[in-house]
Amino acid sequence: MIVHWVRAVLRRAFTRKARPPLAQARRHVNAAISILRRHQSDATYRPSANDLAVLCEIEHDLFNLAATASRLVTRLERRFRGEPEVNDTKWRAG
Repeated sequence: MIVHWVRAVLRRAFTRKARPPLAQARRHVNAAISILRRHQSDATYRPSANDLAVLCEIEHDLFNLAATASRLVTRLERRFRGEPEVNDTKWRAG
């Protein structure tokens, strides 16, 4: 009985968590852009100064996320090809 319990605890402790599907990330991005497009397409919507500040923050965040995504995709492509994720020779002094 105790052996079964210990095995169950160890199995739960060392089992890797499932990665969310990549489609989930795409749905989140599409939802965010859809919200922005709804604001744009509403001709009666007049943003306030606070709304403009929030929109600028969203733009900045999306820009930073795009840069991060680009770096991650590059590393995952390298991993796929069996190359080192970071090119150490690029950073070593000559």
